[in-house]
Amino acid sequence: MAALAGGGGGISLDPILTLVTSGRSQGYRWKGVLDVIAVLTVVTTSDAPSAAHSVVEWLLGLRATSTADSVAKRLSCARTAAAIFAPHTHAALTHPLVYAALEGMRRTEGPVALVRGAVPVTAQQYRQVVLRANASTWGPQYRAAFTLMWYGAMRFADVAAIREGGLWEVEETVVGVELPVTKTSHVGLPRGLEIAMPRRYLSLFLGPFLVSAPPVARAFDRAPLDIAYGVMSKLIKDTLGAEYTPHSFRKGAVQTLLAKGARVQDIPLLTLHRSLPGLMAYAGGPDAETRATVRALGALLAP
Repeated sequence: MAALAGGGGGISLDPILTLVTSGRSQGYRWKGVLDVIAVLTVVTTSDAPSAAHSVVEWLLGLRATSTADSVAKRLSCARTAAAIFAPHTHAALTHPLVYAALEGMRRTEGPVALVRGAVPVTAQQYRQVVLRANASTWGPQYRAAFTLMWYGAMRFADVAAIREGGLWEVEETVVGVELPVTKTSHVGLPRGLEIAMPRRYLSLFLGPFLVSAPPVARAFDRAPLDIAYGVMSKLIKDTLGAEYTPHSFRKGAVQTLLAKGARVQDIPLLTLHRSLPGLMAYAGGPDAETRATVRALGALLAP
């Protein structure tokens, strides 16, 4: 794909981009920065149409292994980062030719499903996965991660950012969680979260990582729990199927809370969603369920 131009060859940036998109990076800003680096390596002219053509070739390379929607997200990250770090590439990234190419990619995929994104897991499926992780040789940090992603509806990136000493027992059924990096806060300004769960789960799955009090040392001076996206994804897919991802836990937890009567305005206290539209994006059910709901609403409006 991208190569660092110069001399008779180049240095491939693929390993860097693979690392950034593997789930080990903290937030989209770094994806955007490294995507801009990739764009800089393929844009070798100041001529706007030629530069845009190079960007389109880069997008086509991404499209070979990703959906158009994923490509659009990468492009958006690159545009945001370019506006800050490389303004001279921003024009190429926002050229009409780039917009047209992206629209063409979307159209060739056809209409999207009524429900997009991760397939939600249920409470029983969480139990299946955490028990499989408990019996695996990957390490106790994975059963802890699955438990936090279910009972805390946490994002994978937030769980992966937890450092040693970042989990402490608040009460017998409540764990305190330090969030050194999260989309809803600023890097370097830790924000705490309290998660309630049955005592047996807290003791069995989080016990090895619990400390007696909140940490005092800076988060980034402490070692991470070493939770890899690839390992977690494999455990999930091997147990539940290829359509499930780590984000399935957050989505499933939100849907379970809504189905069991939790108030919409209360759920962000756990999930840290900043807006109602952001939360409601997790509320969609399977296509068949959506169609049934629409028909039921129509019946209610009948004279």
